[in-house]
Amino acid sequence: MARLFGYLASHARPDLVVRHKPWLERLEALSANCLALERGKWESSSGTAAVLYVASARSPYRAFQRDDGPLFLVEGTVHFGDKLLGALDVAELHRVSGDDFVNQLQGAFCILALDAAKNLVKMFRDRWGLKPMFYLLHDGVFYFSSYASLLADIPSGKREPNPEIIALYATSHYSTVYGRKNTFFRNVSQILPAAALSWHDGQLSERVYWRFDASQPFFEDKSERQLHQEMAALLEKAITQRVAPMPSKKGFSLSGGMDSNTVLGYVCKLTGEKQVGVSVTYPMDDRANELDLIEPVARRYLREWHNIQPTVEKFKNEIANLYAHYDQPWTTATVYAQERLNRGAAEAGLQCLISGSGGDHHMAGAYPNFLHFFAYLKNSGQEELLRHEVRKWIEHHSVPRWPKSYQTVENFFRNSVDIRRAGVLVQGEARLCPSLEMLSDEYAAAYRLPPPVESYGDYVRSYTVQEITKDALPPAIWAEDIMGWRYGITGCDPFWDLDLFEYTWCIPHRYKIRDGVNKYLIRRITDSIVPDHIRLRVAKTGFNLPFDQWLRSGLGDLVQDTVGSRRFRERGVLRAQAADRVLREHLAGEVQHGMLIWQILNLELWFQQWIETAP
Repeated sequence: MARLFGYLASHARPDLVVRHKPWLERLEALSANCLALERGKWESSSGTAAVLYVASARSPYRAFQRDDGPLFLVEGTVHFGDKLLGALDVAELHRVSGDDFVNQLQGAFCILALDAAKNLVKMFRDRWGLKPMFYLLHDGVFYFSSYASLLADIPSGKREPNPEIIALYATSHYSTVYGRKNTFFRNVSQILPAAALSWHDGQLSERVYWRFDASQPFFEDKSERQLHQEMAALLEKAITQRVAPMPSKKGFSLSGGMDSNTVLGYVCKLTGEKQVGVSVTYPMDDRANELDLIEPVARRYLREWHNIQPTVEKFKNEIANLYAHYDQPWTTATVYAQERLNRGAAEAGLQCLISGSGGDHHMAGAYPNFLHFFAYLKNSGQEELLRHEVRKWIEHHSVPRWPKSYQTVENFFRNSVDIRRAGVLVQGEARLCPSLEMLSDEYAAAYRLPPPVESYGDYVRSYTVQEITKDALPPAIWAEDIMGWRYGITGCDPFWDLDLFEYTWCIPHRYKIRDGVNKYLIRRITDSIVPDHIRLRVAKTGFNLPFDQWLRSGLGDLVQDTVGSRRFRERGVLRAQAADRVLREHLAGEVQHGMLIWQILNLELWFQQWIETAP
């Protein structure tokens, strides 16, 4: 576990050497809450390259290693089978296999190989994009860092916002913002998932070393029993290989959902031991609270349970100060729950937090998968099964706040997919309040919606790729990476396993969604592992924070003060009257604007911390 900043120039740059100290000080400031740190720097003898780093002494592996050849840097966790690799291991694997070494690795990582003598730096990001890394090209120098903010002021001496990204975040669903090279800072880019980036003699090149494979056929000839046995074996292998090499002081992120309970249940079964769990619950909100679901699991599987209960008062008191550590606006209110979860894990003395992240993508776990499954049935002419599944979906999932109907499905067919071309997704309306002109003229001119992913020949497959590359995973990564570092917590996510994913990618949809219930096969696989009150539960709560309720019970004043402030109104991003109307309608209970209000609040806090404040 480490944070770094470095550069490679085509010739010696004494002017950059004198900036090493302030750069390192800023890196240290962003890492101020870590418990035990090793600070240092490496400089090439030619004066063309340098790496400044802050590494955690709690790390279960060596983050940096240098031999007589290139300097190898490992940011994150690199898994090779059941082993956790350090930088020396990575360097040796690269020596044997060349750049193709990365295809043999799993985990959440960014690997850098810097050869100053050849004026060459190579960067490899894990295939899912679980570990971010940022870069900047300026004045013949290639800069890279764990923090986008450390690069943002290099071109002009001040940090500048990226209008295109700001315009999307300020008004549209957060899924439109992420999964691209652009960041919230002008000129700063991120390395994309499964990318190998190379900077050599002033030339930047990039290749993708792994792709989702639309040509893989579905397992139509395999019986349910065979699928059950094979997936169960792969799931057990993935959990065993990921969990075994992690630090002994590990705990489990436990919610009331299938995925976290699956991982916990398997580990308890395989080890015969009770574990440590950390949860976030909200007794004050029946819709978001999962306490009644988690308590029976805690009694069965945990020897120690840390139940964190965030309050609106605590949130109000610390949200602004938290932005000193997070240099990207928070995606949703759930990020605060994750922040409290990691903080609680650190306070409990844990070094590793094991989660069920990624489980939804194997078994059509997210709500939109139902609609894409219906599109598959419609496109393939399975009208009778379509009517049955839609009827059961309405029966199981329609609630007064979010009603479901046949019209809901028809609207989806019309607006979100091309029902005549299998697998083709359509970018629908993404603005959270399309009836209002929210943006100023300057930012409205920069507003551009990104296209959906290309077709993978099947609506459910296409949406799975959309989730992993744009909608679900990328929005969470930046903040979770920082909070893990801030509290010294290494993440462990067994579901992000390549062998398991490539297998479930080919499981026919009827084993993922059946009778209006998703995760069909894994519910059967875990019948002796996950308690029935969770395994057979149809409703999906998610890891939610009751932001809407908080707005009406104490947080509204903070938002009103923020939106009404002179700083906000002179910001020039949003039209003040439109923002006032959104807040007024929500607080009056006329229209549900919770997500938009969250983004307005967090964008302003981010501007105050990272754009107004000098580097």
